[in-house]
Amino acid sequence: MSRLTKSVLFGLLLAIFGAALALLPQAHQLEENLGLAILFGVRGPIRPPADAVIVSIDRHSAERLGVSGNPAHWPRSLHARLVEKLVAAGARVVVFDVYFIESRSPAEDQLFASAVRRAGNVVLAEVLRSTGLASETEGADQPAHRIVKALKPIDPLAEAAAATAPFALPRVPVRVNHFWTFHPAAGDAPSLPVLALHVFALDAFAELVRLRSSIGPGPFEAASPAVLSDFRTNMAKALKELRYWFEHSPGLAERMVIELERSGSPMTDRTLKALLELHRTDPRRYLNYYGPPRTIHTVAFHDVLQSNGGVGPNNPFKGKAVFVGLSETLASDRADSFYTVFSRPDGVSISGVEIAATAFSNLLEGTALKAAALPTVIAILFAWGFIIGLLFRATASGLAALSAIILGGLYFGPVQHRFSTEAIWYPVVVPLFFQAPVGFFAAVMWRHFEVNRERRRVRAALRYYIPDEVVDEVANNLGDMQRGGETIYGACLFTDAADYTTLSEGMDPRALNDFMHRYYGAIFEPIRRNNGVVVDIQGDSIVAIWKGRDGDPAVRKRACEAALGVSEAITAFNQSFEHLRLPTRISVHAGRLFLGNIGAGERYRYGVTGDTVVSASRMDSLNKQLGTQILISEDAIRDIDDFMVREVGRFRLKGKSEPLRLYELLGRIAGATDPAQTACARFGEAVRCFQSRAWDRAEAIFREFIEDRACRDLARFYLKRCEEYKKKPLEEPWDGVISMEQK
Repeated sequence: MSRLTKSVLFGLLLAIFGAALALLPQAHQLEENLGLAILFGVRGPIRPPADAVIVSIDRHSAERLGVSGNPAHWPRSLHARLVEKLVAAGARVVVFDVYFIESRSPAEDQLFASAVRRAGNVVLAEVLRSTGLASETEGADQPAHRIVKALKPIDPLAEAAAATAPFALPRVPVRVNHFWTFHPAAGDAPSLPVLALHVFALDAFAELVRLRSSIGPGPFEAASPAVLSDFRTNMAKALKELRYWFEHSPGLAERMVIELERSGSPMTDRTLKALLELHRTDPRRYLNYYGPPRTIHTVAFHDVLQSNGGVGPNNPFKGKAVFVGLSETLASDRADSFYTVFSRPDGVSISGVEIAATAFSNLLEGTALKAAALPTVIAILFAWGFIIGLLFRATASGLAALSAIILGGLYFGPVQHRFSTEAIWYPVVVPLFFQAPVGFFAAVMWRHFEVNRERRRVRAALRYYIPDEVVDEVANNLGDMQRGGETIYGACLFTDAADYTTLSEGMDPRALNDFMHRYYGAIFEPIRRNNGVVVDIQGDSIVAIWKGRDGDPAVRKRACEAALGVSEAITAFNQSFEHLRLPTRISVHAGRLFLGNIGAGERYRYGVTGDTVVSASRMDSLNKQLGTQILISEDAIRDIDDFMVREVGRFRLKGKSEPLRLYELLGRIAGATDPAQTACARFGEAVRCFQSRAWDRAEAIFREFIEDRACRDLARFYLKRCEEYKKKPLEEPWDGVISMEQK
């Protein structure tokens, strides 16, 4: 299976994994609880709604009014005074998120009921009570059915109110993320925010009836006058009837919205559109919170009662929906306190009346959160999974991790933007916290498994044929081998035994094999000590390399140290035998190398190739002609001052077009004597005279070294060249380079 095929397959698996998660209720619950918290947390508080105000029933008001700290025991005459103040201030609708299901004092109740009746725009809360019916299944933990009953306020108040409605919310630790416009468990009864919206939009109902009539006849048209009349006398009944007609006229709400947008009604289009949206979408709406507790404009109960006629210097109630209820900085264990995305770490949560005001404002402004449709979510998670899966499998782990972070930001950015600006909610937990981590670690583990499997196979196959260092190099760079190897910068050391052919003629093959084992053992040790890797062995020759970054002097220095170490090891090795000798020539060059598989078809070997290796081999042959033991190129010794070298000259080796400046490596500078260094400088002077065609001067200096055993052969090589060039002058121009015709 090719790498691309594996990447595509991995991407498809990760895409299917994400799409399958989207179908699980647990994944949706995670998105609600964690995803929304992240999106709200990044977005932060926003501008509070302009059409809603909260009148808070709190401890401070109780102290100022001299009443009980328990709001249920407050005299209802206080609520009557509050209604009168708010009506005088021009409140458009007054909503009590307070339960009045018991009578405390008939006189107080009557005062409150009279104020509510006169106002004509007060909505009171109902209590939802549920009763479970036992399951017939033995051992069942939960009731099989639940009967939900709405408890209305006491009769005088229920009859006086414009409408009554329930507003049921879950208790902690369940986070309040949504509300119902029509409670399915209570016979699709409209909820408190919905009735508040209809009272708020009462003046728009005539336009609603006209709008319906303008789009053509239908079953709704005959009932329009009655419905309009009922809205002013029996809000809950009229709303149920209106909802019935929308449910039995498919597409009616959509057609009315289109007609509304076409005709344009500046005074009522916003409220009308909000009413129509109630009947064209899912009754469950996700709350678009405005911020932490007290974000919505809040006025204390006692401040309203003590104001001048209900109107202060800046009237906050005119034309507004006023929600009355328990609203203070509440701990989560207090009554009417609910756990939300903006609940504080210290346990302070949002009150129920603030959630009711939030729901009302979301409906009026059309800003309730809109969860992306399930097909859209599945498509997003499938595409996201395929993209990141393909990337994770096709790239190295480090690059994949960086790409995951970048892609995560590229995904989260638009999602957060649409959430903040359009209140559209896309998944973030599944793609970022499930698909991405699972995909990344699965790709890493898959790659790790493949690499380890290949390394075991490589080690098992090669350990019997090449040294361990090369086996490890092959196994650790298996990914590069599959791409054909790698081009690196490095230093190359080449060795060749001088008398191997003669030695092999006089020895038994097994004895020769044992002898060469000991010989290679002596050579390998200084190479290994200087962090080199022997990558090739051919008969009596070896090739070792040192890898590093371009021009790294540390790499070249270790190669030079190894060359001197090999020379010292060979001297000690030869001294350990009485009659057997194997002098060894050494060359060191540096440059670009190709390290990897060499061969074709079904026959390969792991080794090193390139011009650097070829030049090192030619330099080794030049050792024989010059009588030197260790030749090193200028590329290998450049910028290294730790060694004593003798300049040998510039040579164009057999088959090469570019010349090399070569030196003989003599030892470490720390142990060099002054006469030895002077001799090296003197020999270099002779080489430069030779290169400038000062033949007589060059001959005179070279003759000084005829008796020096260390460079006698090299001096004779140059003396011979001087005689040849004097007899047969060189063609112009000449750059001082000696061209070698032999390998």
